[in-house]
Amino acid sequence: MRYTRAAPFEWGRVFILSLWRLLVHYQLIASRLTSGELIPDALPVAGGGDYCSAWDAGDGWLVLVARTDEASRSLERAASILPVIAPRVSIPIPEAGTTGVILGGQRFLMLRRLPGVPLSAALLDSMSPAQVETTARAIAAFLGEVHATPADLAMAAGIPIGWYPFAATEDAMRDGPAEQHYVADLAALTRASLLDRELLGRLDRLVTIHLQRGEEDPILLHGEVSADHVLIDPETLDITGIIDFQGVILGDPIRDLLYLSDSYGSSFVDAVLSHYSDSALRDPKPALEFYRVWHEVARLLWAAEHGYQERVPVLRSRVAAAVDAICR
Repeated sequence: MRYTRAAPFEWGRVFILSLWRLLVHYQLIASRLTSGELIPDALPVAGGGDYCSAWDAGDGWLVLVARTDEASRSLERAASILPVIAPRVSIPIPEAGTTGVILGGQRFLMLRRLPGVPLSAALLDSMSPAQVETTARAIAAFLGEVHATPADLAMAAGIPIGWYPFAATEDAMRDGPAEQHYVADLAALTRASLLDRELLGRLDRLVTIHLQRGEEDPILLHGEVSADHVLIDPETLDITGIIDFQGVILGDPIRDLLYLSDSYGSSFVDAVLSHYSDSALRDPKPALEFYRVWHEVARLLWAAEHGYQERVPVLRSRVAAAVDAICR
C-alpha cells in the first residue's frame, strides 16, 4: 500500500467510525434488554452457572442474567465494586457496563469479555517451574491488591460483611457473625440425621477452636479464585484476567485460599503465600484446614436439602475423612 498525506486522516476516520459502531451496538443491546424488546434467549449462549446464565452480546460483550433474586443482588454488587477494584489490581478484570432489569424481573449485567482460557490443573502442571512461580507471584499480587482495597469503599459499594465462609446461597447472603451459621449448620445436620453423634461432636469442637481466632477488621475478598476464574493465554501461559466477582464479600482473607487449594493443591498455595507480602494471610494453615472441612459439610447439607440423596453417602464419608485429616 502506498501511503499519502490522507492516510492518517483515513485511519482516524475508520477508528472513530468503529468506536461509534461499538458504542451504538452496546447501547442498543442494553436498552433493548431493559425495555423487554430483546430477551437473552435471542442471543448466543456463552455459558453460565448456578446463579447466572451468560449470553454473547457481540463486539466483545457478555450479558449475565440472574437466575434468582440473590443472584440479581450479586450482579448489582459486582457492577458497583468492579470500577472500585479495577484501578487497584495488576491483572485485568472485566469492565462493567450497563446493568438493569429485563422484562420478568431478572437483573442483567453487561461485562467486557476477557481473552484467554481457564487455567486448569492440567495446564498448570504443564508449566515449567519458572512459569509456575511467575503465575503464583501474579496471583499473590492480585490477592494482595484486592485485600488492600479500603473496606469503607467496599461497603459504600454495597458489599456485605460475612465471616461465614460459604455465605453466598441461591436464596440469600448469609452475612454477619459466623458462629450463628455454624450453629445452624450443626442443627441442620442433627435434624436430618446426616452424621452420627460422635462426628457431630468432633465438628462442634472444631468450630469452637476455629472461633477462638476471633473476627478482626473485615477484608475485601474475591471469594472464588479458582481454575474456572483464572484465565491464561494458551500459547504464552501468561495470565490474561481473573473473572467472576459476583461472590465478592468482606471477611476473612484466608477464605480466598480455599478454591486455589482445591484447584491446584497445597504446594501452589504455598508458592502464592511466599509472594504475598501483607500480614493478612499470616499463619493460614489452621483456618484453611477448617474451611476445607466445612466446605464438605456445606456440600453435604446442600445435597440433602436439594433432594440429591444418592450423593449423601459419598459426601458423608468425605466429611468424616476431612475431620480425620485435620484431627491427626
